[in-house]
Amino acid sequence: EIGLNQLTSYIKTINACSTLPFQLQTAHGFVYGENLTLTNAMNEADAKMYENKKELKAKTFAYLPFNGV
Repeated sequence: EIGLNQLTSYIKTINACSTLPFQLQTAHGFVYGENLTLTNAMNEADAKMYENKKELKAKTFAYLPFNGV
């Protein structure tokens, strides 16, 4: 989680200083637990990442004007 906080902070800094016409975002998913196989851990983390990605898209597109496309 420390690494995720550092990455998020770094991306916010880049976005604040950037002149690019877009903002960087990251979707993430991670799991903790014992007795998880690598495959199960990857599948659970992947599912959580896609949940996070869906939330990010909803927040991002909520602020964009509709252009009929």
